[in-house]
Amino acid sequence: MGPACPGVDVVVVDDNNQEVRELPPGKVGKIVVRVKPYRPVGLFRRYVDDPEKTAARFSGDFYITGDLGYKDEDDYFWIVGRTDDSIIANGVNINPYLVEECLISHQAVLECAVVSSPDPLGQASVKAFIVLSSDSKNKNQDEMIKELQNYVTKKTGAWMSPRKIEFMDAFPTTLTGKINRNELKQKEWNQFNK
Repeated sequence: MGPACPGVDVVVVDDNNQEVRELPPGKVGKIVVRVKPYRPVGLFRRYVDDPEKTAARFSGDFYITGDLGYKDEDDYFWIVGRTDDSIIANGVNINPYLVEECLISHQAVLECAVVSSPDPLGQASVKAFIVLSSDSKNKNQDEMIKELQNYVTKKTGAWMSPRKIEFMDAFPTTLTGKINRNELKQKEWNQFNK
């Protein structure tokens, strides 16, 4: 995204809603804009005729953009996802970006996208859609799934390991060429609702 505009105080804060704490460079969190004591010129004020939705966008001194990202050492902001992409599985808030970051570090994974998936018990679980590298496409899929799940468990923790993995040849994309995670998520939840 680049640096913040002059006169606009953009901050990356901890995902913990109990206390707003600015994160150090490189740490992923919520991107917020300081609106007190001065609101930046041109910044969103309110949703028309929807005070509840407006109130949800403001917390203390900050406007909540809804973006997840981090600030690098040069004060450039990087967007990695949206807060509404978060997956709450077994009461734990999981950032799909962190699972994707782990999976993409495995030599067998060329591309991946992580979304929520319905669980038979009515909760959400983590699902990874993966495009394998050409060297790994011919491996046994069940063994590959176990290998990737174990890899994520060892690197991050069992709660972040995808319960479901589906291999694809290519991803659906948006008009701008990005992976269309909404389409993958809708496909996943539509199967459950049939």
